[in-house]
Amino acid sequence: MNSAFKWYLRIVGSLTANTLGIIDRYTPEHRKFLSSGFVCAGCHATLINSRLMADVKCYGQDGVEVPIWKARAKARYFVCPKCSHRWEPRRVHEKRVV
Repeated sequence: MNSAFKWYLRIVGSLTANTLGIIDRYTPEHRKFLSSGFVCAGCHATLINSRLMADVKCYGQDGVEVPIWKARAKARYFVCPKCSHRWEPRRVHEKRVV
């Protein structure tokens, strides 16, 4: 992967992290992942596939794998396929008891 493409990923990832990430309440770790150009915090591998989507595994609340296109609505955590590093994409609502 050439350096110009890595810069492109960092710019697009930073814009996403600092706009959509704030609105959707992304965790600081997920915003760092996006801003770094999809680089895993565990193994430092660039996780991008041929369709220019993040090459991560997404899991729902019950631990079942979720397709990447449903990740924004249903994913509870992402996992690096190379080193199994795991992180939460967003802070979930906590129910308050009144």
